[in-house]
Amino acid sequence: MKNTHLEISRRIGKLDFGRLYPGFHPFRFALYNDKNVCFGETEIPWDNRFVANTAIDYNNEIIAIWDMKCACTDMDFFASLLVHEMLHAYQRETGTVFPDDLAGIFYPRNLDNFSLRYRENQLLAGLAEKFDATAWKDFVAIRAYRRQQHQEAVDYEIKTESIEGSAQFVELAALKQLSPYLYRKRLARILLGLRTPENIFDARLVSYDTGSLIHMVIADNNLDHPDWRQEKPCTDIPARQSPDIREDYDKYFNAIDKKVQELLSGAERLNISGKTLTAFDPYNVRSSGNYLYHPNFIRVTTSGEKPDFYTGTFITKMASHSRTIEEAWRAITIKEQK
Repeated sequence: MKNTHLEISRRIGKLDFGRLYPGFHPFRFALYNDKNVCFGETEIPWDNRFVANTAIDYNNEIIAIWDMKCACTDMDFFASLLVHEMLHAYQRETGTVFPDDLAGIFYPRNLDNFSLRYRENQLLAGLAEKFDATAWKDFVAIRAYRRQQHQEAVDYEIKTESIEGSAQFVELAALKQLSPYLYRKRLARILLGLRTPENIFDARLVSYDTGSLIHMVIADNNLDHPDWRQEKPCTDIPARQSPDIREDYDKYFNAIDKKVQELLSGAERLNISGKTLTAFDPYNVRSSGNYLYHPNFIRVTTSGEKPDFYTGTFITKMASHSRTIEEAWRAITIKEQK
C-alpha cells in the first residue's frame, strides 16, 4: 500500500486543484485493507472508522479514504478517484448539506417518472457530445415537469447531483489532466450508461453521471445553472411519446424483490430491533418495500450507547420513513450452513 500511496500522491501533486473546482485544495488520504491503514510512510491497525470509499473525520481532521478491495491497476485513474473523495472532504469542510440516503433507497417505483428521466438522460448525453440550445431547453423543461409531478423524488436527485455529481465532475476533470485517453474512455462509459435503460432505476448511482454531465455542459458552454424551483415545465410533455422501458423496469425490481425473499428464507434473526441504522453502504443497498438489503455492513446504535458494527449480508425491516429498525436478519454463509 505504501508504493500505491506514493504513486497516487505523485499524481495528485501534479494537479491544479483551483482549475478543478473553485476553492478546492488537496486533502490527506489513506488507503486501507482489513488489517492496516496506510497514510504513506506510516501505517496503523485498521478499525471500523475506515469503511467504504469516502471522506471521514479522523482525529479532528477530514481525510479521504479508499478500500484496497476496490483498488485500480492504473494509477492515473486511481488518483482521480481519490480526488473525487477529496471533493467530499472539501464539501464537509465547507458545511455542505448532504442528501438523506434513505430518500434514495426508498425512491418511489414510478414507471412514468423513470420513463421521463430516461428521456432526459438521452438529451443530456447528446448535449455532452455536442451542445444544442434547443435540446438544453427541452432537458430543462422535462426536468421541471418531473419536479412538478414528483417533487420529493426529483429534489433527491438534484441534491445528489450537487454532491456526487460535482465530485464525479472533478474526478473527470482530474483524469483529463492526468490522462486524456483514459478521460475519453471514462466519458464514453458514462454516455453509454445514460443510454442504457436498466441503469435508470438506481436513482442514486445515475445521479453521479447526470450531475457530472450537467456540471460539464454548464462549464463548457458558459451557462447559468438552472434554479429548479423557478424553471417552468413544458405543458406538452405528457403528449410526447415516452420510451418503453416497462420490461427493464420489471426485470430490475423483480430481481431485487426475489433476492430479498431468498435471503429471508435462509437467514437468522439479529437482535437489533428498535435500534437506529446509522451507517450502511449507500452504493449497494437495495430496497423492497420496507426491507433493505445490505451486502456488506451495517452500523447501528441506541441513544447514549456505543455503536455496534456488523460485517456480512443483512436484511433490515425499517419503520416507515425512518432509520428505526423493526426487525433484522443476517444471511447465513455456505460455510456456516455446513
